[in-house]
Order: sequence, then structure tokens, then C-alpha cells
Amino acid sequence: MGLFGGPQKPEPPVPPEPLVAVASTEDLDRAIGLIGEAQGLIAAETATVRQQVAKLEADLAAKLKPQQDEISRLAGLIKTYAVGHRGPLFGKAKSKASSQGEIGFRTLADRLVIADPAAVLARVKALGLSAFFQMTEALDLSAMKKDKAKARAIDGVTFAAQGEKFWIKPVATGTEVSA
Repeated sequence: MGLFGGPQKPEPPVPPEPLVAVASTEDLDRAIGLIGEAQGLIAAETATVRQQVAKLEADLAAKLKPQQDEISRLAGLIKTYAVGHRGPLFGKAKSKASSQGEIGFRTLADRLVIADPAAVLARVKALGLSAFFQMTEALDLSAMKKDKAKARAIDGVTFAAQGEKFWIKPVATGTEVSA
């Protein structure tokens, strides 16, 4: 029993002594396990926060839906009026200011549609309209990496050794850590 008759709180677990050096295979296993535990804690906390954020965003969207719907409704009414009274309202102007804001029509850029790109490219080349097409050349680096012997024979081509990268992959998470 606790001091005031309630259940007594369990003692918090005593954390293991921090590992200050890896001096044996047992220490190695313990260090890898500790990394896995830390990764698991990070993943769990991150998932929890992401769930909380997703819920907050959903709650906010639901809370603001009436205002969004009202904005859409009013915008539709304003557009209907503006289209019906375009001449007297705008004259030759593209916009109209009022005491509460501004409304207007914006001309959108034309959308380019090419039905058969290969046929159009052939026609552009035949017409000599070089400004309408691009030719790009690039080295195929993956092919050069596959055939290093031939690639090395080319003046100016070398392969730089990248060295090594040490990694640790705890069983608990399967997530690699670089050291």
C-alpha cells in the first residue's frame, strides 16, 4: 500500500550502465542491441506524432469545411453576376475593384497539345525548324561502369575508389546505421 492507502507505484526500471567501449563480442552484441532499441523508440515516437498530426489535420479540415463550402458558394454567386454583367461591370478592363476587394478575369496560357510527337518531330526536322527541337547527348555512365576495362581505355576516364562505409544493422529494426 502507498502512503495514503492507494496502490504503490512500481519502481522505475534501473537503466543499464552506459556502454563506454566495445571490448568484446558481448559488448558488440549489446551495442548493436542498444542501437536497435533506440531506433525502435525513434520509429514508435515518430509514428505516434505523425498519427497525431494526421488526426489534427483531419479535425481541422472537418472544422473548416463549412467555411470552405461558404467560400465556394459565394464565389459561384459572384462569378455568375460578373459573367452576366461583364460589359457594364468591367468595360475593357480585366478587373474591377470594390470596397471589399477585387474581381477579374485572367486569360490563361494556351496548352500545347501534340497528338503524335514522333510525327511532329519528323515534320519539324523536314521543315528545318531547328529552334523547335532539342538534341541532347550524354554519356551512359551505367554502361561505362559495367564495362570498366573499355571505359578506362578512354582518355580522361578514371574510376575513383570510394573507400569503405561501416554500417550496423540491428536485428530489432533491420535499419542500417552508418558510423
